[in-house]
Amino acid sequence: MDASQFSSMPRVGAAPIPRNYWRWYVLSQLRAAISRALVAAGSGPGKRVVELGCGNRPYEAAVLATGAAYEGADLKGNAHNDRVIGDDGRVEVEDGYYDLVVSAQVLEHVPDPKAYLAESLRLLKPDGCLILSTHGTWPYHPEPNDYWRWTATGLRKTLEDSGFVVEGFEGLVGLIPAGLHLIQDHLYKRLAMSKRWYGKSFVWLMQGLIAAADRLHGADGRARDGMIYVVRARPAPRQPGGSASPGR
Repeated sequence: MDASQFSSMPRVGAAPIPRNYWRWYVLSQLRAAISRALVAAGSGPGKRVVELGCGNRPYEAAVLATGAAYEGADLKGNAHNDRVIGDDGRVEVEDGYYDLVVSAQVLEHVPDPKAYLAESLRLLKPDGCLILSTHGTWPYHPEPNDYWRWTATGLRKTLEDSGFVVEGFEGLVGLIPAGLHLIQDHLYKRLAMSKRWYGKSFVWLMQGLIAAADRLHGADGRARDGMIYVVRARPAPRQPGGSASPGR
């Protein structure tokens, strides 16, 4: 398996997401949430951050905006790599090399989430922080595979069972706008709207409805039923003998 599909994509950079892009609202919310999480986690000058599964480096600009140093790690074949994730799932750096690990929209694509989270834990300093986002609700999107979706409690348990203590949990895009998003995505693909003259107008209208509908949901509702969850988690304290204490 490799990540060569990302090599032909330009780096995302810090440019605003176009308002008529069919995932404008959710990706704008995600970019803002990742930025908030970086600040809350203590990202800043002198900190080393790796985006684990970096693709075309969508959150590099958010990391650099805090003053931290950024590295992108991905599977072989991705020309945007600074470091390669080996076939065994490991990055060739020593334990505890990074202050922060950013994992954005990757966990649903890995065949073994526990092994992936174990490597995230290994890469972090004992006082480091994992910033992770993944899906609660989203259409099937193989890149090259798409394995998992989480409930809020299921994602917390997955992280805690993997040796983390969750210190921040945010849901993005509530149930009503999620439903509108799924309708938009189905029609956009079914009617091949990217090739039709009215495609951008349709997306602009739907994205506006999605943004307006999301105002009907509060933070608690999104944290229970979000399209995307954004989590900050720290390595659990080590018990005598080297094992991690339960992350609850």
